[in-house]
Amino acid sequence: MKRLLLVVAGLGTAMVSVLVVLLSTHGLLKEKQGAEAQTSSRPNIVFIMTDDLDERSMEQLGGIQQVMGSNGTTFNNAYVTYSLCCPSWASMLRGQYPHNHDILYNTPPLGGHEKFRSLGRDKSTIATWLNDAGYQTKYIGDYLKGYNGLYKPPGWDEWYVIMGGGGYFKLSDKTTAKINDNGQETTLGGYSTDVFADKTSDFIRRSSANPEEPFFVMIGTTVPHSPPEVATRYQDRFATTPLPTPPNYNEDNVSDKPAWVQQYPLRNQASFDIFQQEYRNRLRSMLSVEDLLRQTITTLQETGELNNTYIFFTSDNGFHMGHHR
Repeated sequence: MKRLLLVVAGLGTAMVSVLVVLLSTHGLLKEKQGAEAQTSSRPNIVFIMTDDLDERSMEQLGGIQQVMGSNGTTFNNAYVTYSLCCPSWASMLRGQYPHNHDILYNTPPLGGHEKFRSLGRDKSTIATWLNDAGYQTKYIGDYLKGYNGLYKPPGWDEWYVIMGGGGYFKLSDKTTAKINDNGQETTLGGYSTDVFADKTSDFIRRSSANPEEPFFVMIGTTVPHSPPEVATRYQDRFATTPLPTPPNYNEDNVSDKPAWVQQYPLRNQASFDIFQQEYRNRLRSMLSVEDLLRQTITTLQETGELNNTYIFFTSDNGFHMGHHR
């Protein structure tokens, strides 16, 4: 399954899978270098991960394409090695294939946050490496499946994460969701993507006041994961956008597919209608992510940090809506 990956960088471009190599090559993963270090050789990093955003949906999201793709680099041959949320997230955090980090599912015993922590995987991540190199670090938003409580993993100076989220965020709980805010329990108190945008801007502004220490902020959105959380201002958008029906949609003949695919019956009109509404809501939810991107870039411009910042935008994996039935 292809992984969406767009990069805007003031200093050039780099694949996320080689980000650690890039930093190491430039000597950024050495011990803390002190006040004499030149910030220009140690770029800031903003990493934005969506949840279940498929590549085909991006065809309808021209705003994000304009903000990211037209100003940076799009990696068209980036692939998910294990297209399931928690294994994919673990790979992003550690730079390993799932068969090496051993997170193979969303829930125990094969995966989930509980296993990730019990194996000690969170003791060595992109956060600990960058933090040891002198970076100010913050995680915002949704985290690994099954995450709950007031635990803050190593390497993160600041932590603003949904408790009990991990992709299972219910729309009915959108403003009362519990948040671990640096070890203190609080509530979200608003539309999640907008809150995450404000938290990102706040961190950038405060971090930029200390130019000797570059910053790394990672944002995990809850969208467009089902049920898609749509901001009120975008409820009426994409009202006539049709559900894509490529050749693998509701395939008539799946005899060449695995047995578990062959057991699915053909989809009917009722299924199509459900997929159609879901698809439109997924697109609507992504408009707030576009706002997050624009706000982040504006904040970087206002703080003078844009030309020294890499901005990564990607998804953990795609999403099937009637494909292969």
